[in-house]
Amino acid sequence: MLQYYDIKSQHPSQLFQFYSEDATFSYYTGDADEAVSHRGHEEIQAAVKTLDPTGSHYDLSNGSVDAQF
Repeated sequence: MLQYYDIKSQHPSQLFQFYSEDATFSYYTGDADEAVSHRGHEEIQAAVKTLDPTGSHYDLSNGSVDAQF
């Protein structure tokens, strides 16, 4: 789990490698209660690029994720 968040923060273009080709990557935009979903390596890679989590900080010390963008 730590490796996932390290990659997400430092090398987000490689994050898709944590997902299988038929995986779904979902997130909430904060604008609504609906999640945005992307399926497969290409869509996941494009979504992460759009979100640009480079330099984000993640605190996993309590066994849960606290993210600061």
